[in-house]
Amino acid sequence: MLAVLTSSLFIWRIDVTGNETLTTGQILRCLDECGVRPGTYWPALSNDLVRNDMVLRLPELRWLTVNVHGSCAEVIVREKEPLPDITPDDTPVSIYASATGVILQHGRLCRRGTRRARCGGGAGGRARVRRGV
Repeated sequence: MLAVLTSSLFIWRIDVTGNETLTTGQILRCLDECGVRPGTYWPALSNDLVRNDMVLRLPELRWLTVNVHGSCAEVIVREKEPLPDITPDDTPVSIYASATGVILQHGRLCRRGTRRARCGGGAGGRARVRRGV
């Protein structure tokens, strides 16, 4: 009877949910390196330490939590969104208004190109404000 009671204090199964680009195997290997594996005495685990260590080991992770239900550990992960492509500064681009409004000034970042709208004038939504070279 004592063995049954104490066995629920150990992790015997680990379920991983929320991963899209990272594989379950990658996450389980990192969890093992952080001390979360089958047979681990779960009351000794610190969720904060595991979370911080996992985010440092897997830079693709944005967030992670470990919830223990009996002898099963549920690991919920959220991955970072990929960074958008950034246009180099020397590439000419056209600038469009995202909403209807009045143009107060043309920024100093626009060194080249042709002004399609003047200061004090209005610009409709999706109107081209400045044309790239």
